[in-house]
Amino acid sequence: MNEQRQKAVDVLEKLSEVEGVYGACLLSRDGLPVLMHWPHPADVDTLAAMGAALMGAAETSLMEFGDRRVETVLIVSEGLRLVILGVDEELLMLAAMDRSLPIETFDQSLQVCLARLSEILTGG
Repeated sequence: MNEQRQKAVDVLEKLSEVEGVYGACLLSRDGLPVLMHWPHPADVDTLAAMGAALMGAAETSLMEFGDRRVETVLIVSEGLRLVILGVDEELLMLAAMDRSLPIETFDQSLQVCLARLSEILTGG
């Protein structure tokens, strides 16, 4: 694994170490897993495909309002929050957390993770 990819995996791993976070992954906008740290049992291929589809559906829906720029897709279930964020024009980040984790704590961790991933991916 090259140094840039390892740094990105390290960022995902750090996010996944937050108590209540099930895992995080980078995926292509066409639904393929690119990098991941997902210690919780899950089919990451399915998560990646559905995450990209959800982001695409959100973007298409917003076009009806004249806006295509989706920042975050948030899915909330009884016990889980699934978050999909745009990293750049090619990549998305998907992360899952227990719903008992305060959303503010998780949002702050996500923003730090996104900033670091953007820095790594642009060669910074």
